[in-house]
Amino acid sequence: MSQPVLPSRFWDEHWKLVDRWNALDRDWNRIIPLIDGLRDVGRPLAASEAQAAYVLKLHRQRKSLRSIADETSLSLRTVRTIIGRAHFSDRTSMKRRKIATDQHERALEVPEANRRRAAPAGLGRDRDRQGAGTGGQGAWAGGR
Repeated sequence: MSQPVLPSRFWDEHWKLVDRWNALDRDWNRIIPLIDGLRDVGRPLAASEAQAAYVLKLHRQRKSLRSIADETSLSLRTVRTIIGRAHFSDRTSMKRRKIATDQHERALEVPEANRRRAAPAGLGRDRDRQGAGTGGQGAWAGGR
């Protein structure tokens, strides 16, 4: 028994629907941070607000990270994360900075179609090649 061959129109419609779904999904994923806000990277911090404040106090007193970890009974990684948040050098801060930079760069980009529309008339390639105002002879044909 052979499988029936479906018309190509079916597959064309199928792939158009898949493309529409992917575009919708991509747009939705772009909007999520605006709705929910940005989430912290990784698991939640293993320290209370009071512990974090105490870690920063000890750090301002120029204590080493290991001595802070020993004194507060927090892990060295947690101490580094707390101090990194204060200096905006932890993973979450870096992620937010990257997202903000990407959004800024995307806002500055001008799509090619808009650049062409914004260009003054007469600066198109075809018109320049024909030599605007030279009867189609071009700038080099008539010579000066």
